[in-house]
Amino acid sequence: MRYVRPLSEESYAPLGPNGFEASIVNQLESVMTFPARTAPGGCGPGLHFHAVDQFYVILEGEATVQLGAAEHVVPAVSLVFVPAGVAHRSWNHTAGPEEHIELFVPSMPAGRPLLTLVDDPSEAPGSAVE
Repeated sequence: MRYVRPLSEESYAPLGPNGFEASIVNQLESVMTFPARTAPGGCGPGLHFHAVDQFYVILEGEATVQLGAAEHVVPAVSLVFVPAGVAHRSWNHTAGPEEHIELFVPSMPAGRPLLTLVDDPSEAPGSAVE
């Protein structure tokens, strides 16, 4: 097992047309981890939820995160906790880069999609978060 996994420019791959890139660095039973970044003015996937808890740490820049119906501006060196089933999305509202590390705990169950898109937070199975 590799205990140290350096991140490199070559490890990132675009995920959609919105300036969001990511790279899976490990997928164990206990956790799935990947670094991600969002270009200035870009966004991650649309409103969605996961079957497991998600944590992410903003490493550089700032992001706007929608959790349920509430929006939060999250600065660098902050942790975001998204409980399983809670609809959320994020975007980079700034003119600078945004980088973060995402952790899915436990790892996504085999055969389950990484995320499920919804049109409204009330469509997600998790309770509303403020």
